[in-house]
Amino acid sequence: MAATMTIRLTSAGADTDNVIIYTDQDGYTTSIGSTTTAVLTSAFGFTVGVPVGATTVRIQNANYAKTCSNYVDVAIT
Repeated sequence: MAATMTIRLTSAGADTDNVIIYTDQDGYTTSIGSTTTAVLTSAFGFTVGVPVGATTVRIQNANYAKTCSNYVDVAIT
């Protein structure tokens, strides 16, 4: 059964808008959600289901293949 977690960022890069969220549970290959940095940096954050066994969440710019290769890995605590 998946656990639910809320992701909140204190800031995001100037070029960041849409992001895709992955976990290390499957090698960061299957998206568990997508949202905007406006939502992630809001007081409410973004709630997502995280698969059992995941220890890290990757927040990656949605334009990864086109213009930006930035991402951040965050440990699940």
